[in-house]
Amino acid sequence: MEGLTSIRILQISDCWDLKSLHPQAVKQYLADLEELQIESCQIFHSLEGIGGLSALKALRIRDLPKLVAFPEELGDLKSLRKLHIENCRNLSSLPQGMRRLSDLKSTTSDFLFYLWTN
Repeated sequence: MEGLTSIRILQISDCWDLKSLHPQAVKQYLADLEELQIESCQIFHSLEGIGGLSALKALRIRDLPKLVAFPEELGDLKSLRKLHIENCRNLSSLPQGMRRLSDLKSTTSDFLFYLWTN
């Protein structure tokens, strides 16, 4: 697992049994990750531990029907510049800590449209 520490881009797709990221593994092996994409994981429900991705610049989540909330630690991602949320229909809110993301330049989301229209 030591070789994982040099990963900069991680794409997770169609992992039908993946429920969450393991917080300790995120902190230990993925601290230098710059881009994370998680999509089409039908039972994925938690981004707990994402605050350990201190170098993360881009986060894309798509087609995660069981995801209902972001952890407050999302606001700890000071390097985050791009956030893309698509087709996460059970996501009901964003954490207050997102206000601390001063470098966030690009957000695209059908989720935000859904929140504003309902």
